[in-house]
Amino acid sequence: MRVVVTQIAGLFWNSYLSYKTQTKLDVYATCNFMVIRMQAAERHLRPPTPILRAVVSCVFRLVRTVATAVPQETPAKMSPHESNHALYQAAISRLNSLQTNTQTLEKLREKRHLFQESNVPECVEIMRKCGIEPEDINGLNVIHVSGTKGKGSTCAFVESMLRSLGYKTGFYSSPHLVHARERIRINGKPISERAFAENLFSVYDRIVKAVQESDHLSMPAYFKFLTILAFDVFVREKVDVAIIEVGIGGQYDCTNVIEKPIVTAITTLDYDHTSLLGNSLKEIAWHKAGIFKYAAPAIVSDIAPVSYEVMRARAKERQVSTLAISPPLSSYDIAQDLHAGIAGHGWNGWEQETFSRKNDGVSGKPFSVPKVLLQAIESCHWPGRSQVVHSNIGNFYLDGAHTPKSIEMCAARFAGAVPEKKADCKRVLLFHCTADRKPETLLPYLKPLHFDYALFCPTVVSRTQDGKSDMTNFNQNVEQACKRSIEASETWTTIDSNTECHTFPCIQSSIRWLEQQHQPGQLDVLVTGSLHLVGGVLSLVDPESAV
Repeated sequence: MRVVVTQIAGLFWNSYLSYKTQTKLDVYATCNFMVIRMQAAERHLRPPTPILRAVVSCVFRLVRTVATAVPQETPAKMSPHESNHALYQAAISRLNSLQTNTQTLEKLREKRHLFQESNVPECVEIMRKCGIEPEDINGLNVIHVSGTKGKGSTCAFVESMLRSLGYKTGFYSSPHLVHARERIRINGKPISERAFAENLFSVYDRIVKAVQESDHLSMPAYFKFLTILAFDVFVREKVDVAIIEVGIGGQYDCTNVIEKPIVTAITTLDYDHTSLLGNSLKEIAWHKAGIFKYAAPAIVSDIAPVSYEVMRARAKERQVSTLAISPPLSSYDIAQDLHAGIAGHGWNGWEQETFSRKNDGVSGKPFSVPKVLLQAIESCHWPGRSQVVHSNIGNFYLDGAHTPKSIEMCAARFAGAVPEKKADCKRVLLFHCTADRKPETLLPYLKPLHFDYALFCPTVVSRTQDGKSDMTNFNQNVEQACKRSIEASETWTTIDSNTECHTFPCIQSSIRWLEQQHQPGQLDVLVTGSLHLVGGVLSLVDPESAV
C-alpha cells in the first residue's frame, strides 16, 4: 500500500526528557530523609524492654479484635460508567506520574544536546521490549506529517477522507485539548476510557519490566510513552492506515521510529520552538525534513526558497522516491481551508499508488476532487482550531494559533466572523503564549480587532492541580507563567491603551470574571495564543465538543 498526503501547520509537544533522572532525584531525597530519621532514632531511643514488647503485643491483639467485631460498611456498587471512569482516572494518574517537574525539566533542557540523538533509538528499543517490532509499524501504512502550522488539521482532513472511503484509520495527534484519549483515535473517534486505561496499564507494565531488566533504559517521559501506547493500540486494532502527527521537529521526535512510511509530508513552516529547532527557517526545515525516508514520497507545501533548498538536499540525502510541492488551494475547485487542498492532493497520490503500485511520484498538479472527499472535508471535526462555542457567557471563538503567521490568520477569521462591534456586545481577548514565544511578536496582529477587555492568564485550569485530571501539567512553572501573563498584559497596554486589561492566576478565574459581567451572553470572546489555553477554556465551557 502506498499513500500520499498533506499541508499546513500547528504544533506543540511535551518534550522527550529523561524520567529516570527525576525518579533518581526523588528516590535519593526520600532515602536521605529516612536515613536522617533512623540516625535520630538510634541516638535518642533505647532498645525496647521485654515488658514493653509484651504491652505492645497486647495492644495490637486488642485492636485487631475490635476491628473484626465492628460491622464493615459494604461499598456501594458502581455503575459500568462509573467503574470505567474510575479506571480511567487511575490510568491518567499513572500517566501524569511520567511528567517531568519544572526544576528537573530546566536541568535536562540545558543538556538536551547530549541525549536528543539517542531519543529515537531508545524509543525503538523500548517498543521492541514491549513486543512492537519495526515490521509491525511498517505494516500500519503510516502517513507521517510534520510542519509548524496546520499539521494537525492536515492529518484530521486526511483521516476523514480515508475513513469516508471505507478504510479503518488510526490517528495519533498532540496535544490533547480536554481528554488525553483524544490523542489516540480509531475511525475518527477517541478510544474509550476503558480501552485507554487497559492499554495504558498493559504497556506501562511491559515497559517497567523492560527497564528493570536493563542496565541503561529508563521510563519514557509523558509524550514518548503516549507515542508507544498509540502504536501498540494501532497494531492491536489492525488499522488499514495510521496518520501520525509529529510532536515537535521531526529528526529527533519519537514518532520518527517509522522506518517505511507510505508517505511523509511537511506543512507550512514558521518560527516556533526556536530553542529546540533553531532561530532560522533553514535550521527548522532541517529538523522537519528528518522524517523523510528512503523510497517514500515526500510532499511539502509552497515554502520559502531557502527552506525548500534545505528540504531538497535532505530528500536527496535520504533518497526519497519523489519530492513534490503541493499546489495552492486556489488550484482546486473547492471552497475550503488551505489544509484541505493539500490533504486532498495527498489522498489522490495515495489512491494511485495503492492500486497501481507504480512509482510515478506526484506531479504537483491539481486534480478533480470527488464529491465523497468534499463531504469528508466538510464533515471533519477538529476542535480548538477556528471553533465557535456558544454559551450562557457569550460566544467563544477558539483558535490555538501561536505563531506570527497563524495569529495573523486568526485575527482575519475573527474579523470576518464578528464584522461589526455592537453597542450591547463587548469584545474580549483571552490570551497566553507559552515556551519561547514572545507576546510582542504576536499581539500586534490583534490590535485592529478593538477589544473592550483583554484578559491574560496561565494555561492551568485551576489553582490546584489534580493528579487524576487530564488537564494537569506538572511541566509548567506556574509562577513563571503568571509573570508571563503580566508581561503580556503590559505589552498589550503599550499596543492599545484604550483596552481594559486584567490578569488572572488561572483559566477558571478568568471565566468566573466573564460570568460576573453585567451583560451575560453578550460577549464575543477570542481565545488564542496557545492550544493549551484553548483546551482549558473548552474544558470549562463545553468539554464534550472536544471529542
